[in-house]
Amino acid sequence: NFRGRFVFSANGQRVTTNNFILDGVDNNAALFNAGGVVIAPIVDSIEEFKVSISNFSPEFGRAAGAVMSVQTKAGSNRLHGTLFEFLRNNVLDSNTFFNNTAGQPNPPFHQNQFGFTVGGPIVKNRTFFFGDYQGFRIADTYNFVSSVPTLQERQGTFTGGPYGTIYDPATTVSNGSGGLTLQPFAGNAIPSQRLDPVALKILSLYPLPNTGAAGALASNFINNPDLSRNDNQFDIRIDHRINDSNNFFGRYSLENSKQLFPNALLSPTDPVGGGSGKGNTGILHGQSLALNYIHTFSPRFLSETRGGFTRTLYNGLPLGNGNPLLNSINIPNQRYNNTIQTVPTFSVSSLTNLGPQSNVPNFSVANNFQGSQNFSYSIGS
Repeated sequence: NFRGRFVFSANGQRVTTNNFILDGVDNNAALFNAGGVVIAPIVDSIEEFKVSISNFSPEFGRAAGAVMSVQTKAGSNRLHGTLFEFLRNNVLDSNTFFNNTAGQPNPPFHQNQFGFTVGGPIVKNRTFFFGDYQGFRIADTYNFVSSVPTLQERQGTFTGGPYGTIYDPATTVSNGSGGLTLQPFAGNAIPSQRLDPVALKILSLYPLPNTGAAGALASNFINNPDLSRNDNQFDIRIDHRINDSNNFFGRYSLENSKQLFPNALLSPTDPVGGGSGKGNTGILHGQSLALNYIHTFSPRFLSETRGGFTRTLYNGLPLGNGNPLLNSINIPNQRYNNTIQTVPTFSVSSLTNLGPQSNVPNFSVANNFQGSQNFSYSIGS
């Protein structure tokens, strides 16, 4: 979950054993089986939060770790609000060692977190509203050092380096003893007409070396591909006082996040990338609805009815998915469909892997419905 997992360990338990509550209803993200929340509330929208690690009330007893309960703000008879903006950029950041070594400038970095809250009356002393919005933007780069084929290797020439002998499979003959004999290519160079056209197209995805000594075979490519993230979220809450004995509130929250996470070889010539780094485009949608109705029978006896719904949707796609540049690479017997529109991953000894990561595409949805009825009766003075 690229938003952050929002998890912690309590009572020595796993991070997945905590219970997150938002306005009295479930806020646990079960989609990734890693703990965390569906909606991460905007800080300025939080009225209070409480972390309990023991002596839970019966309705929260399933948590072996901790119960974190968050209550959002409500409107009042006065109109009030906040406005905020947090900024980070590369002006005060130093360059990386590898960029300095390769003579490359400090790459750009911009991070903006901004938004507002506003609350007030709809009907004085009876109906109130509270709403908020937050945007989060990141334009960053990641620094990678990789190993890519040299120009000589791309031409099929393997001389002057730690190469083994390259044999011509077309010269295979029996040696009369049950074995085979092959003749090496002249000069350890494969003739251009013998190079497979599909292999050449795949090879063209590798970027050219841009660092290290001439002819360097390892750590010869430095790359600063772009990372981008775009988040938008909002909450809207309505509180209504029906009369002295009946109160109701409802809240709806929506959070949409999208992130492009690069890998080591992502470049204009290689839209699928390769090597270290997640190398995918992730889209995450979170929704939460909370409804609460309280009826007071007497100063000692009250009823609380709650209803809740959460939905988490995640779409993860490999880099370069559906890129037209890949249409010309026709690998025999390679399955393509509307979901998997990319090339497989290629692993070549001594080189950085080429191609997308193996656990995407990923399309996942989790819906959670909740209803509860609580009665409270106080005994004693």
